[in-house]
Amino acid sequence: MAWKRKLGWIAVALMTSIAVIGVAGYLVLRSPRFHEYLLAQIEKQASEATGAEVRVQNFALHVSRLAADAYGITVRGNQPASARPLVQADQLRIRLKIVSLLRKKVDLSEIILRHPVVNLQVREDGTTNLPTPPKSNKDTSSNLFDLGIRHVLLEHGEIYYNDVKTPLDAELHDLEVEIKGRLIGKGYDGNLSYRNGRVLYGTMKPLSHDLTAAFNATPSEFTLKHLLLTVASSTMELQGQVQNYSQPSASGSYKVTFHAQNARSALRNTSIPAGEVTVTGSVRYQQLDNVPPIRALDLDGRMNGRELTVSTADVNAVVRNVRGEFTLTNGNLDVHGVEADLLGGHVTATATMQHLDANSRARVHASVNTISLSAANGALRTGRLDAMPIDGQLSGTADAAWTGSIKNIQARSDITLNAALTHTREGSTPVPIEGAVHVGYDGRTATATLTNTSLHTPQTRVEINGTAGQKLNLKLQARAADLTEVDALIAAFQGLGQERSTSSSSPRSVNLAGTADLQLLVEGTANDPRIRGQLAGRSLQVENTQWRSLELRLQASKSGISIQNGSLVNARQGYINFAVSSGLQNWHYLPSSAITLEVSSRDLAINQPLQLARLAYPISGNLSIDLSMHGSQLNPIGKGAVRLTRATVYGQSLQQLSIQSEGNGDALTSSLEISLPAGSGKANLVLYPKRRGYEVHIRNAEATKFNSMFQASTWRN
Repeated sequence: MAWKRKLGWIAVALMTSIAVIGVAGYLVLRSPRFHEYLLAQIEKQASEATGAEVRVQNFALHVSRLAADAYGITVRGNQPASARPLVQADQLRIRLKIVSLLRKKVDLSEIILRHPVVNLQVREDGTTNLPTPPKSNKDTSSNLFDLGIRHVLLEHGEIYYNDVKTPLDAELHDLEVEIKGRLIGKGYDGNLSYRNGRVLYGTMKPLSHDLTAAFNATPSEFTLKHLLLTVASSTMELQGQVQNYSQPSASGSYKVTFHAQNARSALRNTSIPAGEVTVTGSVRYQQLDNVPPIRALDLDGRMNGRELTVSTADVNAVVRNVRGEFTLTNGNLDVHGVEADLLGGHVTATATMQHLDANSRARVHASVNTISLSAANGALRTGRLDAMPIDGQLSGTADAAWTGSIKNIQARSDITLNAALTHTREGSTPVPIEGAVHVGYDGRTATATLTNTSLHTPQTRVEINGTAGQKLNLKLQARAADLTEVDALIAAFQGLGQERSTSSSSPRSVNLAGTADLQLLVEGTANDPRIRGQLAGRSLQVENTQWRSLELRLQASKSGISIQNGSLVNARQGYINFAVSSGLQNWHYLPSSAITLEVSSRDLAINQPLQLARLAYPISGNLSIDLSMHGSQLNPIGKGAVRLTRATVYGQSLQQLSIQSEGNGDALTSSLEISLPAGSGKANLVLYPKRRGYEVHIRNAEATKFNSMFQASTWRN
């Protein structure tokens, strides 16, 4: 029995040793020094593995549960000590699971991270606060699905992103991630959510959004069961799956419900319309060797919007029944079936873009049909005509194409107008108006070309042809066979900016009649246009005055304007010849601008020019003028003479009235002589333009008969 006693002593010794070793191990683990040593080793190993400065306030081992907790984790990356840490977390828990002692296999069973806070920064030079991990020659690659993780939980997370270079700021709150391993087979089921995510780009208003997603993953397939992104009242829903991770093949479907007013608020842009637009479709992707991603992507969608409201400071309009479809296949985009109802008419559009991954080619076609002029006027908030004198419709097409950059665009538009002038004189019929615009545009030279562009009525026609861009070459021709029609147009447009009462009189006519021709040529450059033209009229009637002819030539530029060879011949007697020029500074007249004035008139009845000027003075007689002046408004130089003969003024017979003027550059001196049956009188007027002063001297020649009308007087200022 000795061997039994020996075996017993051996067993007792082993048990005693195990107990001693267990107690010693427990005491070592509970030792503050060992705790500090182990904490330092954890920080050292974590810092070396990540290239960051890792600090842990405390940790706890749970041997019975094969678990460990780390508390107060701080990770500092490439950043100064005063900056906020790259990562902070309240707690990290790791739990292990012994799969096989014989094979020495241990799985990572659970990972729990509580309240992680991530601060990611991108500086102006493009560098970030991320650490640079050390290079390792060890092969540390492993299959996620072989790790045996059964539960991953991330709760109450926050992410803050600041990109100074872009500039972009983003943050996430209440970030929750939970991943659970399947009991049977290799795979995971997961949920991801966060709320009150905020994205701030540039001067945009912060864009708040929430996200929820559910997914599952196996070694061969990832399935997104659903994803819901909510931005204000807009939503995006997505479902799909990815197969074959080494050469991914993906497919899915989406639905976007977009309330445009959300973008309007975020972008601070009132021109963005308000309303709901829904886009639904599917997406497919198959990664292929040597194939660009855009060619491996197939995308299709359908767009619908019942009503969009465009409301800005200038326009208030409603776009209804918006719809369209698009496909993206093999790097080619096709947009078709785009339609909308707008301003009483209908708008359609199509577009194609080929070879998006290379030197793309694009074509766009749009058409508008029967756009109402009255509806367009009613949509205006500024510049609106209270009583629209024209009613009709606009229709047209536009085509554009370009290769590569849109700067290479070649465009063509053809627009027609069918309308009528409705607000004419009482008892008159509407005047039909037809127009056509044919314009081409070359983006490479930024030049527009107008051909056969015209606006015409039964008696009037205006045509414009030529090119406009950096260089100008435009020709305008207008002919009125009967100016009575033009008179109706002028009367219809009088007082459009004012409210009209129902009792108001019909528009006032200027009694215009006769024929007229106008030709204008615009040349030069966009920064320095030069205008030349001529105007001719025959058998004219204006404000109950009759004129045999009117002729003049016009030249204008930003440095000056002139009218030459001006001639106005009265139908009964007399004429006026005139020429005038003035210097300008960038199209602005200044008192110091150089001026030239030449006027001559003979035997013109003075009541004719008075009626033209709408001056109802009781004056009659024959007017003659000789005037030649130059210099400037501040320095007039020249001479002038005005004579009025066979005149009657306020019922008094006037034998003669003459005015002689002379300017010497400093003062303009005028002397007046008047002869009446009752006597004669003289007056002198001296103007000092620079000083804005004057002197007036009045004296009589026959005081006994003329005292009641003139007294010898002098005024100065």
